[in-house]
Amino acid sequence: MDNCFRPFSREDGPAVAQLIHQLYVEDPGGRIPSGLQIQRTFEELTQHPEKGMILVFEHENDVIGYTILINYWSNEYGGNILHVDELFILPEFRGKGIASDFIKYLYFASPSFGHDQGSDAKDNTAKPEKL
Repeated sequence: MDNCFRPFSREDGPAVAQLIHQLYVEDPGGRIPSGLQIQRTFEELTQHPEKGMILVFEHENDVIGYTILINYWSNEYGGNILHVDELFILPEFRGKGIASDFIKYLYFASPSFGHDQGSDAKDNTAKPEKL
């Protein structure tokens, strides 16, 4: 399977906004974010990458999912924490190990785990600019 995880770009906005909406429809627990709120999240994380980032999951150049990752300092753990705030994969791509591959990717790509930045999990070609 030809999957990759790559940083969000403005061109991804409509597709990722649709996926965000689908996440909140499938997993009701709060209110569904408005289009304006989603756009503000895109802008905030694009303009302030130190706060976090959005990664897009692709399969053969089609957007099939996304994740929102948030960085913050933890006094309790004595360092930076990477929080997976949202993770969504289209239903037809679930059960294929994509989310598991992504967690492995985070583990090997994140310098906070003490691994070499050049390490990749599986065939994922893109590396986040900062985790």
